[in-house]
Amino acid sequence: MTDLREKYYLKKDHHVDARCICGVPQALPSDVYLIKKVRCHNRQIHKFTTLKGARRRLNQAPYTVKGFRLFDKVKVGEQVGLIYGRRQSGSFDVRTVYGERINGSISYKKLQLIETRKSWLIERC
Repeated sequence: MTDLREKYYLKKDHHVDARCICGVPQALPSDVYLIKKVRCHNRQIHKFTTLKGARRRLNQAPYTVKGFRLFDKVKVGEQVGLIYGRRQSGSFDVRTVYGERINGSISYKKLQLIETRKSWLIERC
C-alpha cells in the first residue's frame, strides 16, 4: 500500500489508502457530496430578554407544525429545499442546503414532503 502511494507521489490520506488497497491509486471520486451536521434539539428553554413583570418568554418552538419538522426535505413547485423556520400559522422558511432562500415565506399547502429530517444533510453537488 505505501509502495503504491510513494510510487505515484500521493499524500497520506484515508481515501488514498483505500484506493491503493483496491489497486487503483489514481482513481478519482465519481461524485462530490456536501455534508452538513444540523442540530437535533434546541436546549435553550427561555429567551434572554425578559417581559414586563420580570417574566421570561419560552423559546421552545412546537415539535411539528402542520406535519412538518425543522430540516425536512420538501418540494416547492419544481425546487427542492429544507425547512429552516416554521411558524404556528403554517408558513415556513424554506432554503437550499447552501442557505439560499426559496420564495420567502411559504404556506404548508404548497409544500410536498420528500424526506423526513436526519441529523446529517447530504447533498450531491
